[in-house]
Amino acid sequence: GPGFFSGTVAKLVEMFRVASSAIRAADPSAVIVAPSVTQLWPNGTGRAYMRSMYTTSDGAGGTMGDWVDIASVHLYTLTLARIGEGQAMIKAVRDIMLDVGVSSKPLWNTEHTIISPAFPGATTEQRASAVKKLLICPAASSAGGVDASFIYAPDSATCGLSADDVAAYNAMAASISGGITDVRVAPD
Repeated sequence: GPGFFSGTVAKLVEMFRVASSAIRAADPSAVIVAPSVTQLWPNGTGRAYMRSMYTTSDGAGGTMGDWVDIASVHLYTLTLARIGEGQAMIKAVRDIMLDVGVSSKPLWNTEHTIISPAFPGATTEQRASAVKKLLICPAASSAGGVDASFIYAPDSATCGLSADDVAAYNAMAASISGGITDVRVAPD
């Protein structure tokens, strides 16, 4: 759709190499984050796309893995029934990273939240359960899952979160031991 890359994987990887080369030339200490992949649930297209990104030629004898410092995904589930699938998606991504030779690189979940038309009308118990499951993504960092997780619009009704939901999320996040990186990203 509008605002998303719609070219071939080969073109994406080539553009990424060119951009990464320019960035490294300007600042050798820059940290380069890979394009994010979403739709990582079992029947989604994200897993195959991610594998393809890291195995397609960059047009200069390498692959995207040669230019990436941090792998990146968006761990959206889109339905309340599937919100607990975050851990399984993280495992699938880590397996892909191992297969394509980038398993030593950090993995960032650069965007996630609750995007479900059913969420605003859910019961208090369903909402509390969903908000708790939303924390699986950042909490997984202490168990080898993601190294940082960026929650999108947590303080906005844009994604259906009420003030009570945000308060519950904040309280649960504060209670997790081992430390989580929970970066809050406001919508454009």
